Amino acid sequence: MEMAGLPPLTWGTAMSTWHLRPVTDAVLIVSTALYVYRAHRVLPRHGIRWPVGRTVSFVGALAVLAVTLQSSIDVYSHEFFWLHMIQHLLLIMVVPVLFILGQPIRLLTESTDLVSEHCSRALLSRVVSVITFPLLALAAYAAVLVGTHLTGFMQSMQTNMWLHEVEIVLYLGSGYLFFLPLLAHEPLRRELSYPLRVFLLFLGMTVDTVVGVMLMMTATQGAFPLSDIHTGGGIMWVVGDGLMFAVTVLVVAQWMRDTERQNDTGKWLEAARRSTLAGLGMEVDTASDSEAGIDDDEAALAAYNRMLAKLNQRSSGSEHRP
Repeated sequence: MEMAGLPPLTWGTAMSTWHLRPVTDAVLIVSTALYVYRAHRVLPRHGIRWPVGRTVSFVGALAVLAVTLQSSIDVYSHEFFWLHMIQHLLLIMVVPVLFILGQPIRLLTESTDLVSEHCSRALLSRVVSVITFPLLALAAYAAVLVGTHLTGFMQSMQTNMWLHEVEIVLYLGSGYLFFLPLLAHEPLRRELSYPLRVFLLFLGMTVDTVVGVMLMMTATQGAFPLSDIHTGGGIMWVVGDGLMFAVTVLVVAQWMRDTERQNDTGKWLEAARRSTLAGLGMEVDTASDSEAGIDDDEAALAAYNRMLAKLNQRSSGSEHRP
């Protein structure tokens, strides 16, 4: 298939076709320089050693972003819907996850300098609390996927190329806000329980599945050939769910390594459990639970012994009752 102004897509053209974005390159280079300078020059002066792995993740995110926006992936994405779908997944999943693993917010809040002070204060603001609210982030993630795939957005973008730039911002922003509280690598006010993180990831996977299946089943031809749209839907379903599952495995691995919160069930489940224990006659010490946790071995054993003592008292009382 030969497109107007573009040679046929082959392995050769895929590797050799590039178009530069000077503004994007400048932003990426400056961001990398500032990150590396603070991580490996500023923080060591304050006795803080920044892990190299975080730097690799951050630089990797910017590298993937540069390739996604300047290689044949972007050039041919307006001709092949399946390639456009690959670009979408890179922008909404791969780049945000790598970026979050680089922990740029934590980098800014480390140490005791003015940068750390201002950033820490900003994290406590109501605006940050609202935009990082998990359900709002999930809604934004779903709205972006549905709005750009199951409406007339793609046809409009073919005639108004500036919409492609808007699309890039929407994908990066919604992906970042969705995964940010779930990976929990940054010092946010709201810390989710691990079961809730896994549940929200499965909801995100459901959105990917629904959009992918609907594209595979569509009989309406838009700006792309119908077979191309079906292939793109399959990519969204299979590859999108695969990437989301990989993130879920990463979160579960974090859960298993977090020895202090392996039995973390979240506030609402904890409240239900406290109510159940109280109904069984077991004393629930809120203060001690917050310090040691109800699942601590010694605390659980003590609570169990108190329950047995109460049951024994009730049994003795019933025997002596006339």
